[in-house]
Amino acid sequence: MNIGLMYEDPFYDTNYVYGALLALKFYEMYSRDPDHFVPRYIALMRNGFNASPEQLLKRFLDIDLRDPSLISNAITMIETKINVLEKIYQQ
Repeated sequence: MNIGLMYEDPFYDTNYVYGALLALKFYEMYSRDPDHFVPRYIALMRNGFNASPEQLLKRFLDIDLRDPSLISNAITMIETKINVLEKIYQQ
């Protein structure tokens, strides 16, 4: 109840959700095939912002922000990392 931003701009936190989903997607793409991901990511950064984020992500990285698999893939990445961490703790 003390967080004024929740009332002043209730959709502000969605930026953090998208940021986290994209960070996990970028990590997954880089881990799977860095030679393919890196040049495309650099091209995205060099391009500047001459279109909407949705259009730029689709054009350079073939990421669709409306694709439900973005969420399920993020969850899978988190679960995978948790499993690795649990194995390390068991040692």
